[in-house]
Amino acid sequence: MGAYGFVSGLPLSLSGFTLRLWLSNSGVSLALIGITANIGLAYSLKFLWAPLLDNVAPPGLLRRLGRRRGWLAAIQPLLVLAAALLALSRPGTLPMLSIAAGGLVAFLSASQDIVIDAWRIETFPPRRQGEALAAYVWGYRVALLIATTGVIAASTLVGWHVALLGLAGLIALGLPLT
Repeated sequence: MGAYGFVSGLPLSLSGFTLRLWLSNSGVSLALIGITANIGLAYSLKFLWAPLLDNVAPPGLLRRLGRRRGWLAAIQPLLVLAAALLALSRPGTLPMLSIAAGGLVAFLSASQDIVIDAWRIETFPPRRQGEALAAYVWGYRVALLIATTGVIAASTLVGWHVALLGLAGLIALGLPLT
């Protein structure tokens, strides 16, 4: 659960604080940066599509993995691609592409959170739920530090694109985990 918390926490800051700082450093206007506040709505509104992920089987061959792992196997590669798209975008010249990629990261990340939460609740017995959630939260918090402070520090050494691609690489750890 700590590892799942880690891969779940990385995209939150990527589509939030870290994205806004990168946009600011790239000279994007405050009006456009303000639009990014709406990206976080994906996490607040995930209850709207959670029933779909709960009640519909994952697509194609992924059904063989089961409902939870199948959905994770569908969502996680798309999340990695969205994070890489964000990392390769040019906010100074095409800020709306960067903002849209950040929105896609947030939507896919919120979807991943839905599935991981459901898996945790179904897998661990009631007496172990507290321990499982604690491990998840610790992983999540470590990821938040890496996706903010770590990426910001790395960006001063290797630039934003490389630092954010490194973060996309860390998000990709969810694939073998699943």
